[in-house]
Amino acid sequence: MKKRSFFNSLISKIMIPVLCLVSFNGLIMPEKITVHAALIDFYCFGTSGIGDPALGGGNWRYVYFGKYDNEPVKYRVLQNDTSDFGGRTMLLDCDSILYSITYDGNSTSFYNDMNGSDFLTKPNVFSEAEKDAIATSSKAQINSSGGDTNFTSSYRPFVSLSASKIFTLDCAELGNENYGYKTVVPDPNRKKQGKNGMTYWLTRSLCTAQRISTGCGYPILIDSGGNFPHFSPNLGGVGVSPALNIDLEHVFYSSQVSAGGRLEYKLTLNDSDITIAKPNNSSVTQSGRVLSIPYEISGNHANQVNQISMLIVNSALPSNGMMNDYTGYSKYYGALEPVGGTISNRGRVTFDTNKYPDDYNPSTDKIYIFAEVKKGDHESNFASNTFLLDGVIHNHDWDISTPSDDTAKVKCTVTGCPYTQNREYTATINVSDTSKSYDGTPVTAEVTKDSDFPDDLIVSEPKYKIRGATSDLAGPPSDAGEYTAYATVSDGTNANTVTITKDFEITQVTITDNNLALSPTHFDYDGSSKEPSVIVTNGNIVLTENTDYTVSGTRSASAINETPGYEVIVTGTGNYTGTGTKTWIIRKGVPIITTPPVASEIEYGQSLADSVLSGGVGNVPGTFTWAQPTIKPAVSDSEVTEYMVIFTPNDTDSYYGTASTLIKVKVNKAPSNYVTRPTGKHQDSSEREVELANPGSTSDGTLLYALGTDTVTAPAASAFSTTIPKAKNPGTYYVWYKIVGDANHRDSAPEYVATVLVGNAPRIITPPVASEIDYGQSLASSVLSGGTSNVPGTFAWAEPTTKPEVSDSNYTEYLVIFTPYDRTSYIGTDTARVRVKVNKVPSNYITRPTGNQLISGDLDVALANLGSTAEGTILYALGTNDTTPPDAGSFSTKVPKAKGAGTYYIWYKIVGDANHKDSAPECITTTLVEKVDPENAANKPAIDKEIAETNTDKTDVKDTKYYILAAKLKPKGKTLKLSWNKIPEAEGYMIYGSPCGIQMEYITTIKNSKVTSWSPKKIKKGRYYKYIVIAYKMEGDVINRISTSKSVHAVNGSKSRGNPIAVTIKKRSFKLAKGGMAKISANFRYTKKVSIHIAKLRYETNRPDIVKVDKKGYIQGLKPGKAWVYVYAQNGVCKTVRVTVK
Repeated sequence: MKKRSFFNSLISKIMIPVLCLVSFNGLIMPEKITVHAALIDFYCFGTSGIGDPALGGGNWRYVYFGKYDNEPVKYRVLQNDTSDFGGRTMLLDCDSILYSITYDGNSTSFYNDMNGSDFLTKPNVFSEAEKDAIATSSKAQINSSGGDTNFTSSYRPFVSLSASKIFTLDCAELGNENYGYKTVVPDPNRKKQGKNGMTYWLTRSLCTAQRISTGCGYPILIDSGGNFPHFSPNLGGVGVSPALNIDLEHVFYSSQVSAGGRLEYKLTLNDSDITIAKPNNSSVTQSGRVLSIPYEISGNHANQVNQISMLIVNSALPSNGMMNDYTGYSKYYGALEPVGGTISNRGRVTFDTNKYPDDYNPSTDKIYIFAEVKKGDHESNFASNTFLLDGVIHNHDWDISTPSDDTAKVKCTVTGCPYTQNREYTATINVSDTSKSYDGTPVTAEVTKDSDFPDDLIVSEPKYKIRGATSDLAGPPSDAGEYTAYATVSDGTNANTVTITKDFEITQVTITDNNLALSPTHFDYDGSSKEPSVIVTNGNIVLTENTDYTVSGTRSASAINETPGYEVIVTGTGNYTGTGTKTWIIRKGVPIITTPPVASEIEYGQSLADSVLSGGVGNVPGTFTWAQPTIKPAVSDSEVTEYMVIFTPNDTDSYYGTASTLIKVKVNKAPSNYVTRPTGKHQDSSEREVELANPGSTSDGTLLYALGTDTVTAPAASAFSTTIPKAKNPGTYYVWYKIVGDANHRDSAPEYVATVLVGNAPRIITPPVASEIDYGQSLASSVLSGGTSNVPGTFAWAEPTTKPEVSDSNYTEYLVIFTPYDRTSYIGTDTARVRVKVNKVPSNYITRPTGNQLISGDLDVALANLGSTAEGTILYALGTNDTTPPDAGSFSTKVPKAKGAGTYYIWYKIVGDANHKDSAPECITTTLVEKVDPENAANKPAIDKEIAETNTDKTDVKDTKYYILAAKLKPKGKTLKLSWNKIPEAEGYMIYGSPCGIQMEYITTIKNSKVTSWSPKKIKKGRYYKYIVIAYKMEGDVINRISTSKSVHAVNGSKSRGNPIAVTIKKRSFKLAKGGMAKISANFRYTKKVSIHIAKLRYETNRPDIVKVDKKGYIQGLKPGKAWVYVYAQNGVCKTVRVTVK
């Protein structure tokens, strides 16, 4: 479709706010003002429209210029256009106190700091263009004709200003009515407020008042009342309120940012680091009503440009850049649209000629193009130079066609077209992927154009919609579905616009078991409901439930189910399809002690069984008992040693094992007791002192004695000792005694015995000698001989039942009593202490080490069973024969090991303890025989025969169980896969099988107990096969059949026959009374007809003592308890039924 464009007919209306300025009696006055969002972008050229303050009455206009502490700074406009400070400038005075300093009396230093790092060059205060726009200000003398007030008579003479960009006002300037200040003191207009309540600020003036024969010299301040006090060091910090002049040649135009009582403005400054021009050999073109204008931006700040603007004025702009002198006015100002949506260093912008103002005169009006850096409402803008838009405008006649759905071709048919008449240009829409699987990332489209594709044409950004829909999507689609991406190519008119399209699709992702995870997969039973977290992922993407998938199956449960567990099924929705399945289990709970019990106190000698446990709490009802109740703690163990307590749950069906903890028990000292009490004597006195009591004995501490004065008052504690008091003079003596308890016994109360010495007493002259005894014999076995006394009599042991240790030999002294024959003439006895030699005795075994007949293997095995002895340490050594023992250095406490077949000679002996002799070495033998392969086992032929003779198409091998191995058979590729449960105690697995209809035979043995699957190398398509698995362990040359599986039957590759897929059960749990019956209603699902082998379904229970089940699924309760019934099909697929018998 074609459309003729035109240029000379410029009929339009203004589409954005415009400020037009006209000259009237020498003043620049706004002719038209349209305000939007409290902002007039183009208010006036230069600063010409910003008014001066009221004479002596404040009422300032304000300009935002620069920042401080990241906040825009607002200045009072004291003079809009002045030459008081050299050149033509706008005089600005800060409206607040910006910061404070500690003034040191040096004004030169203060000014240097203001024009340095304190303000002018402080980072983030002024941009480079703002610094350039600040004029260098000088003022040699007071300008009385310009309104300055001379305060010299008040000791405030004028202070000159020399080449400073930043300065503070002099008192004379602060009394200038033209600046809005009064000529008197005080003047409230002078007061300013700073952060933290600061109200004093520095002027440029210095006080000249006389202070003790010298001039004051301190700077004059402005206070909160607008007075002129002088600086005092007592003030500490003082405020700074800078003033500055803006060079008017740097101001392009001003914007109004607020109206009303406080008119506020911002400036657009000329930035010499931005240059714009119309490129050579580029033309301004027109298509329809749209102008296409080429541009080129350069300079250090070119990349900051964010707007290209058009300005239409009634006359040429001044060549000297002084916009305040411009006498023309603006007819239009606005932003141009960049082709492609973004501004680059070189490109085109477009202008809709409908926006020409009503009074646009193409003969006299001037159109200027310039680049801008637009900032916030209270920040300076920056502008480039302007270039005049003139010259010939080419009117295109575009021919736009679509040779294919995704491609547009364009050409201009007008002679002399800059793009070459009748040359075709191509634009094609492409997508990042025409068909992909959903991954959460969008499919994006882009339009590729010839590198020199005409920028006069408008190519839209790609849009997206569901294929066949009429409404657009918000952006590139990422969800599964069928879509169309499209874009338009246009000359700016609906009549000459075409659409190019590209279809694409995002397909659903199929969920499988591998995408699904449950956390956790195992729970310990505690009676509460359990629910694992369902986590579904696609790569690194975590899917959202009810958006990407739904969950069915058993998601939560509270009953124990260890086999086969609970099944969770995830079904894809939205961007996902397919299903995934995982199982989780609740196993028997683990008892836990939440609060340990407290043990009651016991006395020494009592066992832990005498301590009552109370207050303990577990996670389930149960009982606490001592692990070793016969232990008798010592007092030193009291509240120190910890003893194990066992917690046993009451419900052993739902919880397995026990829990344990360690607790302390308080052990009190027990009363001390005598083995024999001391006794008094009645004997003759003699010439030598004799012991006044027969000694007592105790095993509970130390027996102490003291000589008292009567039978009532015991001697002082310090008088007691282990020595029995002695005397030789006749009389009655009171011997007090007591036990000082050991660590486990209390002290006993003092008691006494009386001894009477009368007449003569027997006396030992020479103590007897004791004969040797062996360890274990008592003193009664030691014969006393050789003793002499002053009178005939006999010597005897005081404690004949004492059994000395070898360590007591010839060291410990034992009491011997001499008794005279003549008991009539001699009263009492005499005592002496005698040592005895104790010999070691032979050591003996409790159990002797024994040899073995073992199977050799890859690992070393112990060659003997350990012996035991209580009389020393058993040592072992490996000898070379059974006649010559190894060297003594070869013996150790470790039993020798070996792994090779042969006969081994293990020698052993006891190294006796302190009381026993070493034993002589003895020898035992152990034989290691080679391990027998299961295929060579003695009973393998019998096993082969039993299985072969069983018709496994109709019945099962005797004594087989399903639930232990749980064998399953299913198709895998072109063969079958046989799988089963791992049996920890097994050495491996034997496989028997055959095609259905013939006898089973031995196939292979898997000699690794960790392998739980196997596949035949080749089978016939469409034929059923059957297999049995035997878990075995070799015992010598005999196979121990730990468990034999039920036979499983399956087919692969048949077009008409198949296998059960899953067992279905209407009711998964039953509660029966004892003797009660019920029937399990079960079936299996299939996709192809199944040929039945043995039975359609088979039934088995893991607890035949609790529940009985027959081949038709009838169950009967036998005794209270819980059991599982396994319902399985011929290929081993299974479901379980929980049965509780009350």
